[in-house]
Amino acid sequence: MISCYIPDIPHPINVVFGTQGSSKTTANKLIQNLIDPSKLENLSLPSNTEKFIETIAPHWWISFDNISNISNTLSDELCKCVTGGSSSKRKLYTDDDKVIYTYCNCISLNGINCVVNRPDLMDRSYSFAIN
Repeated sequence: MISCYIPDIPHPINVVFGTQGSSKTTANKLIQNLIDPSKLENLSLPSNTEKFIETIAPHWWISFDNISNISNTLSDELCKCVTGGSSSKRKLYTDDDKVIYTYCNCISLNGINCVVNRPDLMDRSYSFAIN
């Protein structure tokens, strides 16, 4: 949690898993209120890369709640997100203008099972169980 207060360094992904009703969501809300208070608490993990980037771009800390699996593409984006990455897309209603997103965020994931299963994402995260 302390590393979240230091900008421009890679931050580990906080992965919380445990049984139903074990306060995973409440723990993430408490951490978010300490680090980056926002009205958007515990979001659902978007299914595509573009929505994911649009979701994380305006936040420093973001928590994704009740995850059951992570696609390979989103796993790669999560890795880029915590070590530093960028993305661009065409600006709406224009032909040549671009919107460029840069990010190096703090992320928390929670679910009943540990959803991190790719080695590169495991290297960038720490997991703990709440019972």
